[in-house]
Amino acid sequence: MGIVNTKVSGRRFLVIGFSDETRAFHASVSEDINQERLEQILDAYCQPTPRIKFDRVQWSDGEVGLLEILRDREKVPYRVGKSIGKIAEGSVYVRHGSHTVPAAKEEIQELLEESSRARQNASD
Repeated sequence: MGIVNTKVSGRRFLVIGFSDETRAFHASVSEDINQERLEQILDAYCQPTPRIKFDRVQWSDGEVGLLEILRDREKVPYRVGKSIGKIAEGSVYVRHGSHTVPAAKEEIQELLEESSRARQNASD
C-alpha cells in the first residue's frame, strides 16, 4: 500500500526473495505466493484494491517474486480497509526510501488533490 500511494514517476515494483539487510538473494519465493492469493489479501485489507501483476523469475539458485503495483491516480489515497494489529482501518501509508510509514497530513492532502485532478482530467 505504501508503494501504490507514493508519488514517483515510472513503474512500481516489489521484489520478493532478497534480504532487507544485505540486499542479497535470500530464498526462493514461497509456492503459496501467487497472483490470486496476493489479490485476495489486497482485496481484504486495502480500499480501494490496487491492481497488481505477479511473476516468478529465475534468479541464481532459486526463484524470486516480481510484484508490479499499478497505480490509478483517480483512486489515491489507498487506505487500510480492515484493521491489522496496530494498523488501524482507514490509515494511509507511503514509502520513504526503503521504509513504509504512515502518511503525514500534508501527504494525504496531496494525494487527495492528485486524485481530484485526475478525475477532473478524465471527465474533460
